[in-house]
Amino acid sequence: MRDYEHVTDQAESVPNLRNHWWLRLVVLCFVLMCGTLVCGGCGSLSSRSTPPVGSAPSTVPVRQSIPLTVERVPSGGSCVVAEVSVGGGRSVPVVVDTGSSGLLLDAAAIGPNAQSSGRTISESFVGRPRFTATVVHARVNIGGPAGVTTPYPVAIGSVASDDPRLGFSRCGGAQGLLGVGVGSPVPSVPPLESPLVQLTPSLSEGYTITLTDNAGTLLVGKPIISPTSVVLPLPEEDGTYPNGHQAYQRDVTLCWTVGTVRDCGLTDIDSGFSFPAVRPDFLPMFPRRGPLIAAGTHVSITAPNGAVLQSFTTASRLPDVRLGFARLFGLTEATTGIGFFFANSVGFDVSTGHVVITPK
Repeated sequence: MRDYEHVTDQAESVPNLRNHWWLRLVVLCFVLMCGTLVCGGCGSLSSRSTPPVGSAPSTVPVRQSIPLTVERVPSGGSCVVAEVSVGGGRSVPVVVDTGSSGLLLDAAAIGPNAQSSGRTISESFVGRPRFTATVVHARVNIGGPAGVTTPYPVAIGSVASDDPRLGFSRCGGAQGLLGVGVGSPVPSVPPLESPLVQLTPSLSEGYTITLTDNAGTLLVGKPIISPTSVVLPLPEEDGTYPNGHQAYQRDVTLCWTVGTVRDCGLTDIDSGFSFPAVRPDFLPMFPRRGPLIAAGTHVSITAPNGAVLQSFTTASRLPDVRLGFARLFGLTEATTGIGFFFANSVGFDVSTGHVVITPK
């Protein structure tokens, strides 16, 4: 009340204010002008402020769900498939691979809006010879009209999908490989970056993959942490993502118990590998007799705090639950293979540098 009474007293001290309408009008204009000057920035203090004229309202979703399918490979095992289109080209199926970074796509599926960079890169997958890809720049759509699209052209690798050195054509006729790994297995930026870290700011904070036996979802955006989630840190890379944020390596420390032998090491949570595998020098106390660990061996994968994330008994005829030895890249000591995703939802949060594993 004190401020109101003070204003009233001021008005009554002007004897002719009520009789001179023009003077009242001048005073009113002066008050309104002062209020504008004083409160011009007040709107920024409110969470419901109206966007400035000419700016778009904040309608960008925080998360976007993209459908996935799970295909069975004729030779055994499974793979995850999404639909992508590049440079205005047609929508084609690609393998979704958390164990690599960047999009590799059949040259015939790349649309007319793609621009050649004039350079090539040399790549390889575990157990396969090196191959060469031509780098082009184009906008990438994942999931069709209801999916997500990079706001600007990104670097992708143009290849021949029937090249036997690639191997993804065996997966439901896939014409490419969508590497959504958050980084490389070493502390350096990979030649190609995942399109998911090159989306609009709210969507490029991470992603989560959830699978069933024959389908799944790719939830683009910051992963959701539930009371049962296990949250583990990712090592930093020596570099940044295209948006300028700190980049991370894709491996995380998990603990493996094979038979009676236990050890912890950097593990690639890899949806693109058919079966779990460990490096030959990992678990050195476990007797090695051939490329596969004997059927009937109990295996468990846990978080460093002991939380069980996956447990199975090896079976030589079932690729998802056999355990083999493989010469893995970089600092990686083990890879989960796709079976880990049937036991857990897995999210990568690149805004904080964590992996979010939620057991089903």
